[in-house]
Amino acid sequence: MAELPEIIILSRQMDEHLTGLRLESLLLGQPKCLNAQPEEFESALLDRRLDGLGWHGKWLILRFAPPGPNLLIHPGMGMDLLAIGVEPETKPAKEPQFLFTFEGQRGFSLRFWWFGYLRLAGPGRELAVAGQAGPSPLTPGFTPEILSRLMDDRPRMSLKSFLTNQKIVAGIGNVYVQDICFAIRAHPLARLKELSQKQRAGLHAAIEETLNSALERGINGFEMDFWGRSGQWGVEHFQVGYKAGQPCPACGTSIEKIKAGSSASYICPSCQRLPE
Repeated sequence: MAELPEIIILSRQMDEHLTGLRLESLLLGQPKCLNAQPEEFESALLDRRLDGLGWHGKWLILRFAPPGPNLLIHPGMGMDLLAIGVEPETKPAKEPQFLFTFEGQRGFSLRFWWFGYLRLAGPGRELAVAGQAGPSPLTPGFTPEILSRLMDDRPRMSLKSFLTNQKIVAGIGNVYVQDICFAIRAHPLARLKELSQKQRAGLHAAIEETLNSALERGINGFEMDFWGRSGQWGVEHFQVGYKAGQPCPACGTSIEKIKAGSSASYICPSCQRLPE
């Protein structure tokens, strides 16, 4: 599933391809993914120019020239979001559920794998419509002080649950949370109140450095970019994530795959001990 680095990259690629163009036609083939009737989407968006792309956490934000609402896209458990009208020609997503065609025959096709969303949102109401998403890393609003305050409010929450709850911190999922936890040598199931002062103090930097590093490398190997290219890097770039059985880069202990909540986590059992 696309997380913050992939969403930022997609927003930049879409901005380059589509900003300034007028939306000429819409195919809305999966109404259950919408927060309004298809006719309302058409009335709200057709014949308006795209002003630019933005993002917050795992949400893409397509801002159209005023007046009128903007469009939000959430990948859910995965999506194929592919450019139309580029050379060499990019094929639409297999059996696309949605087609957005702008002037000049540019646009994009979209198919959700599972649980994706399209949302109309009035200007300034994007985050409310997105479900009150928490502050997003890699933005000025995500500071060490704000992160510390969020942690103080939830002392009994596990570190992994805290980091992957989009209403608390927006943009981190099971892909990048592995190396964030490892960076501060904390077990993903450790309660926030059990973290040492050193671990707490290092968490903000661990989040920013892990996500920035991924952003600099480009789309990861689990995803495709807007041009239909497979991700440029894979598990070899993670510290412990997806490396069960391989040696810990810090101590050499074999990395383990464990159950953490509803999903798996990868840890070094020596460096990331669960507090007793």
